[in-house]
Amino acid sequence: MTPFRTPTLWLMAALFVTVSGCSGEFYDSEPHDKAEHASGEAVAIEHSSGGHDMEAPAPSQHLTSSDNMPAHRPGHYAPAHTAAEATDQAVQKHLLESSVQISTQISNLSKLVTGLSNQVRALDQKVSRLEGRQGVARPAPAPSARAGVRGSINVKGYPALGDANAPVTIVEFSDYQCPFCARHARETLPLIEKDFIHTGKVRYVFMDNPIPTHRYAPAASEAAYCADEQGKYWMMHRHLFTNQRTIRPSVFPQYADAIGLDPVRFGECMASGRMTAKVKESQRRSQAAGARGTPTFLFAKTNISGQLTGTLMEGAKPYSAFVAEFEKLLPH
Repeated sequence: MTPFRTPTLWLMAALFVTVSGCSGEFYDSEPHDKAEHASGEAVAIEHSSGGHDMEAPAPSQHLTSSDNMPAHRPGHYAPAHTAAEATDQAVQKHLLESSVQISTQISNLSKLVTGLSNQVRALDQKVSRLEGRQGVARPAPAPSARAGVRGSINVKGYPALGDANAPVTIVEFSDYQCPFCARHARETLPLIEKDFIHTGKVRYVFMDNPIPTHRYAPAASEAAYCADEQGKYWMMHRHLFTNQRTIRPSVFPQYADAIGLDPVRFGECMASGRMTAKVKESQRRSQAAGARGTPTFLFAKTNISGQLTGTLMEGAKPYSAFVAEFEKLLPH
């Protein structure tokens, strides 16, 4: 058989492109004019319907007599199959390269998010240090005694230490991110517990009064109440103040684990948000009682109903200041 000349090969390749392209096996990326497209469609229809093979072009198209023979169907040409395989390989290569690029972009975004998180954490720590140095733990002026100022509050249903029948009750209005409150919890409260609470003289009530600038304080209060559901309110209370610089919701599960809470129950409680209303009500009562900042303390004679009226004292005062207030109320 005489080999086909170049024009005939071109027509056969075009025929294969038209027929194979419908099945998605080959993709012709070169543009064609309408005449070429129509010609290709005619050939495709003829083959798909079992019509006659395309006749050889007229001699005016510079084809020899050896070209004037029935055209083979596209599937019979090895060069066309090779082109299709090459195209499949190109597509696979493109998909692989795209996958690598997407993976790289995801990795870069992950690094960016980590960097931003570290910056936010550093800013939080800087704010905490500034508050500790400048005394910014309240919207009101720096902590000071408010001699003679009295307040009233009902503390029923809120956490307390000591005998419910102790003659004196002290109420602390506090905030888990307040550095002065942490100092009181660390230095003064243990002495009050030892000398007055454990001896049955004083009952100690804690009321949440989160300062607006302390963004994680309300959530910390909720964590303490969720711990209370498992009987460990005061353990969480102490843990929050001890680890005040790291307070944020993401670490509360670690705090829960550290004090032996059931992680599932604790997580469900925090996720439910059912303690939010209790924290807000505590804050409302605290402010209505006259607590303008944190820490503020109210000293009163115990009332079994929970309704208390007494004298207010602001600021993280030394232990001796608390002893003096207790002595005024304790029976002699």
